[in-house]
Amino acid sequence: MRYKFTILLIIINLSLFSLIFYVDKKAATIGAFERAKRLVFPPGFVEDSDRLEIEGQKLTHNWVLLRKMEQWMLDRPINWPANIYAVTRMLNQLKFLEWETRFSVSEIKKTGRSLADYGLEEPKLTLSLSHSGKEKTLKIGESTEIGNRLYILSPEEEEIYVVTRELLQSISVDLQDLRNQNIFDIPLFEVRSISIQITNPSNLKVRLARNDKNWVFESPIQTEADSQRVMNTINRLTRLKVINFQGTGRAQEILANPSFRITLEGNNRRQTVLVGEELTENGQKSYQARMESNPTVFTLAAAPIHNLRDVQESLRDKSFVDINPSELTSIEIVMSNASVELQKLETGIWQVLQSNNTGDFSTWTADPQLLNEVISALHEMEAVQFISDAPSVADLEKYGFNNPQRQVILQTQNKSTLLIGDLDPKSRLLFAKMIDSPTIYKIKKDILHLLKTRALYYRLRVIEELPQGARVQRISLTDSVSGTVIFDKKIDPSSESWSKVLKEYPEKKKKAILGLTDTMRKFEVKEYIRNTFSSRFKLGDKEFSWRYHLNTEIHLPGGNEDRIQNRTFSFSERLGGTTQIGGSPDSNVIFTIKQNLIDSLFELTFDHTPPAW
Repeated sequence: MRYKFTILLIIINLSLFSLIFYVDKKAATIGAFERAKRLVFPPGFVEDSDRLEIEGQKLTHNWVLLRKMEQWMLDRPINWPANIYAVTRMLNQLKFLEWETRFSVSEIKKTGRSLADYGLEEPKLTLSLSHSGKEKTLKIGESTEIGNRLYILSPEEEEIYVVTRELLQSISVDLQDLRNQNIFDIPLFEVRSISIQITNPSNLKVRLARNDKNWVFESPIQTEADSQRVMNTINRLTRLKVINFQGTGRAQEILANPSFRITLEGNNRRQTVLVGEELTENGQKSYQARMESNPTVFTLAAAPIHNLRDVQESLRDKSFVDINPSELTSIEIVMSNASVELQKLETGIWQVLQSNNTGDFSTWTADPQLLNEVISALHEMEAVQFISDAPSVADLEKYGFNNPQRQVILQTQNKSTLLIGDLDPKSRLLFAKMIDSPTIYKIKKDILHLLKTRALYYRLRVIEELPQGARVQRISLTDSVSGTVIFDKKIDPSSESWSKVLKEYPEKKKKAILGLTDTMRKFEVKEYIRNTFSSRFKLGDKEFSWRYHLNTEIHLPGGNEDRIQNRTFSFSERLGGTTQIGGSPDSNVIFTIKQNLIDSLFELTFDHTPPAW
């Protein structure tokens, strides 16, 4: 029994839900039908309209909009693309415009009233919509006395409708807001090419095109462009806006003799702006211009146009040494009869090669930091100025390429050679070119500081670096001229540290000695002078002998018992604020030392009368 009762309840509920759904759906249908009957314009008429005109006594301008090829254009008072957002907002308002109440014109006449009583004899605004030769006109009159509504005369002029005031707000659009502010309407992402013709004074024609993801010059020469700069330039052009309109008075003059002709091409469309005379008003510069297909003259900002005067250089790719640093396997630097070669081993380590008079080669590990600087400088080298794309034989000699200051031969999968010519005394820039390209550039002269032909310049600057567990257990510094022991101290590395032992020393002396221990852990030179050690050495025209000797004992743990190794370094007197010479008989080299070591030695040797420590 309970089971049957439950089934009955389910059937009753389903029936009720079905009835409610049917009633709601029917009510919605009736509601939609009723709303459709209250529409001022019949369904579909507004959407299909191709002409919209607004006239009014209080309007600054009467205007006409025409739809051409799915684009709305202002036809009066100027010929110009319309602001699609303003037009769409207006059309949507008209499409869904409903009357709230209505009464016939014949009825008001019977009561002794007329259209003038509602502001419809001489309406404030008249709106006309046209579609396929059919036109419907609305006359907009006064506001209602209560309710803040409007009186409008139906298109058939048989009835007066009362509608919301939103209609007046949507169609009372200022001309400034109704016109499209932009000059170009091709979006940045769609632009496939840009052409710029500069008529005065050079009559230069420049064309750039997108090649896959990159931009290239197609004229006046075929070369790589700086894609980012090209995109920035196009972005500025697509964002150009009209300052004001000036009618059509000088349209033919600008068409016949433009200063600039700028064309953007997109997907199956192109737009050209012709730029005429430069104007100055209230200290602000602007240009008169017009579109090639539109006679309306307008003004635009001068700055983006000025930036196009040197576009043939400003948009060129300034990087001209085309190498992939990761694929570089050798660098040879040649200056007259001197040369040095840097080679990358299979392990990824670079080495320096130097040949001697017998034809034998000496090799050293190259300094990785310096090699990175050299490779980065070559890879990132940019032209400061473009000199010539078709130099003559006389030009090559004039700029120093018959006997270049440097030839830099770069080996990847292919070989490329950079030639660096003379220094221009006026600009203090170097002339440069790639050997397989005619183009001559100017580059900054700083590159020469990295491109030396002394093999020792590229040698690894770290003479020795102690392993992690090694400790400096003794330091002894002596003056070879006076025979004085300046400092001599030994610690027990198993129980003592230099910081603890030197705790009672004067702060400056303590810092200097700790500086020596740090240097011994990683002895790095400033630059090599010779790859052989001797008791005396020459620097320029002067000959020097060693003044100070530094002896150290290094404690190296490992194996069954610890090992002790001795290290010896010799130093000259301080030759200047930043110059002091050092030598290592163990590594068989002479070098200049770094500033931190110069400062430590100076603190200990400036007054080395044995202190009462």
